[in-house]
Amino acid sequence: MCRWPRTEGTAYLNTSHGAKDPETGRVGIGVIVPLFGVRRSERLDDGLSVFTAEMVAIILALQWIEEVTPDRAVICTDSASALGSLTAPKSCREDLIMEDITDST
Repeated sequence: MCRWPRTEGTAYLNTSHGAKDPETGRVGIGVIVPLFGVRRSERLDDGLSVFTAEMVAIILALQWIEEVTPDRAVICTDSASALGSLTAPKSCREDLIMEDITDST
């Protein structure tokens, strides 16, 4: 959850964990935008990794920003691997990641 001061008009998107239930193997994601009262959760293909689920959550957050066009937006995630992949100059898994994400959305 974001812990930064709330700035009026800023949409803080809390991309909740892309998660895989260890008992059932189910994979899902969630995107929450408290200021706008948005809560969206999606089941994904159970064969996907937690990393891919985190990336899909970030993509859904970006799609929401593109559709709603708030004045400002902050996407919060606790996935260091997803952030590292997005900020890396070039990922050796780029094709695989994009294929998984495209198939999931």
